[in-house]
Amino acid sequence: MMGTQGLSYLWRSLRRAPLFAATVVLTLTIGIGSAAAIFAVVNAVLLRPLPYREPERLVGIWHDLPPISLLHAQQTAGIHFTYKRHAQTVEDVALYDDGSASIADPDGRGDPERVIAAWASSNLNPLLGVSPIIGRTFSDAEDAPKGPNVVVISESVWRTRYGADRSVLGRKMLVFGRPTEIIGVMPASFRFPNAETQIWMPRQLDPNDPIPGGFSHYGIARLKRGVTVEAAQRDLANVLPRMPEV
Repeated sequence: MMGTQGLSYLWRSLRRAPLFAATVVLTLTIGIGSAAAIFAVVNAVLLRPLPYREPERLVGIWHDLPPISLLHAQQTAGIHFTYKRHAQTVEDVALYDDGSASIADPDGRGDPERVIAAWASSNLNPLLGVSPIIGRTFSDAEDAPKGPNVVVISESVWRTRYGADRSVLGRKMLVFGRPTEIIGVMPASFRFPNAETQIWMPRQLDPNDPIPGGFSHYGIARLKRGVTVEAAQRDLANVLPRMPEV
């Protein structure tokens, strides 16, 4: 895996190259996200739409960098914030990561568990158009670097660990041993980024961090009405060189 210094050198080299647009920007790929791609296959059997607002306007964002044989790469933090600040063809751009986390109750009543987890920018749920059944999702302040420890839990966790008690909001859950406030419960129909995800937490990336970071974050955007994927691709390709030097 390439380290931070290697990524910084890569971007400096590529941005200064005369063929930067040809080797990086014009190979940028924007297309339907993984959930929508799966839907395209499964829809013929299930005959039901994705459980998001106007899912036909949702797209995933990837990049190809042939000079270093990096194909279908995800987002760096720097790329994400560049698109968010300057892209004109999308309503918003969000990012997320997936993984797993250990959870437990501070009072020791429930058994510790290892669950599927996701970390996301605070605008992900508004972008998808899905609201919690109780409580809320995290705020911009909670998604800021060193923001409060908060978590949104799935309906299954709410029912199995907390007996569907609505007073769960404000209670603490230990996530990786850290007291973390439960602020919301997502409906069972919300299966993002996959059906097994049980908790969501803010990603807390720093938009002012000069280091672009690794190509490790998944990107998702909502196209403005009437905008085609091709138009959005051209827009993001034009925007990408505006990423600050590192």
